[in-house]
Amino acid sequence: MNIFDLMDKAAIRECKPILQELYRKHRKKYIDLFFYEKGISFDRYSLKPLVKTGILRKRENRFRANVQVFPLSGKFICTDFNYSMHRKIGKTYTTQKDGVWGILPEETPLLAKRAIVNKEDIVLDLATGSGMIGIFCADKAKKVIATDINPKAINYAHFNAILNGVEEKMDFRVGDLFAPVKGMKFDLIIWNGPTVATPKTPEKYPVYSYGGMDGTEFTHKFIDEAFKYLKPWVDCSGMIAQQEQIKCLLQWITLKENGKIIR
Repeated sequence: MNIFDLMDKAAIRECKPILQELYRKHRKKYIDLFFYEKGISFDRYSLKPLVKTGILRKRENRFRANVQVFPLSGKFICTDFNYSMHRKIGKTYTTQKDGVWGILPEETPLLAKRAIVNKEDIVLDLATGSGMIGIFCADKAKKVIATDINPKAINYAHFNAILNGVEEKMDFRVGDLFAPVKGMKFDLIIWNGPTVATPKTPEKYPVYSYGGMDGTEFTHKFIDEAFKYLKPWVDCSGMIAQQEQIKCLLQWITLKENGKIIR
């Protein structure tokens, strides 16, 4: 279990220019390290900050990644490998019960980059995972609250916020759904929660994947509560219509297309 030490912020910040250099000048080695988990040798410059913070580990003269580091628009987001070549029993890959959701190109990055955020917005990034969505929102928003039921996810998200220089605009809280933000109101709520259809044995699945028998358990809980946490806006139809519009909008995102939940 990889948990980042958040106390040495200077060491964490030292990592970003090194990651930038690796990605810009040694793209193949970067991909081999952080996506294919290969052991890589580097002789040209020091990777000590990456080892010190726990992003890498060194074995003899080679470095190996402890985490996936996903590059996106100048930011670098650390998260777990969903299936690691170093976690196998025979030919079967194993998952971590407290794992942090790995980043898929067609999923989290799209939400992160397409979120419409205004300068004075207070944003809730619910089920934050690695924190990627909240970190991109923090570039524009006044404040971002990032929550997750998994303490390890909050650790990763906080680390990534420091790494990318937005920790002053973010707050991190552990808890299930809206429990960590009771009584608060938000201009924008973004979530990318679990939608995997699984039997009623949540203890057997990673916390990021369990969505109940049909995959919509988390989604329905979210819909039931979300409108209570959104700030009202002026509407000629009044508050009742506004709440109904929110309910309809949230119900729409549960529709299935090609067997997948539309978020």
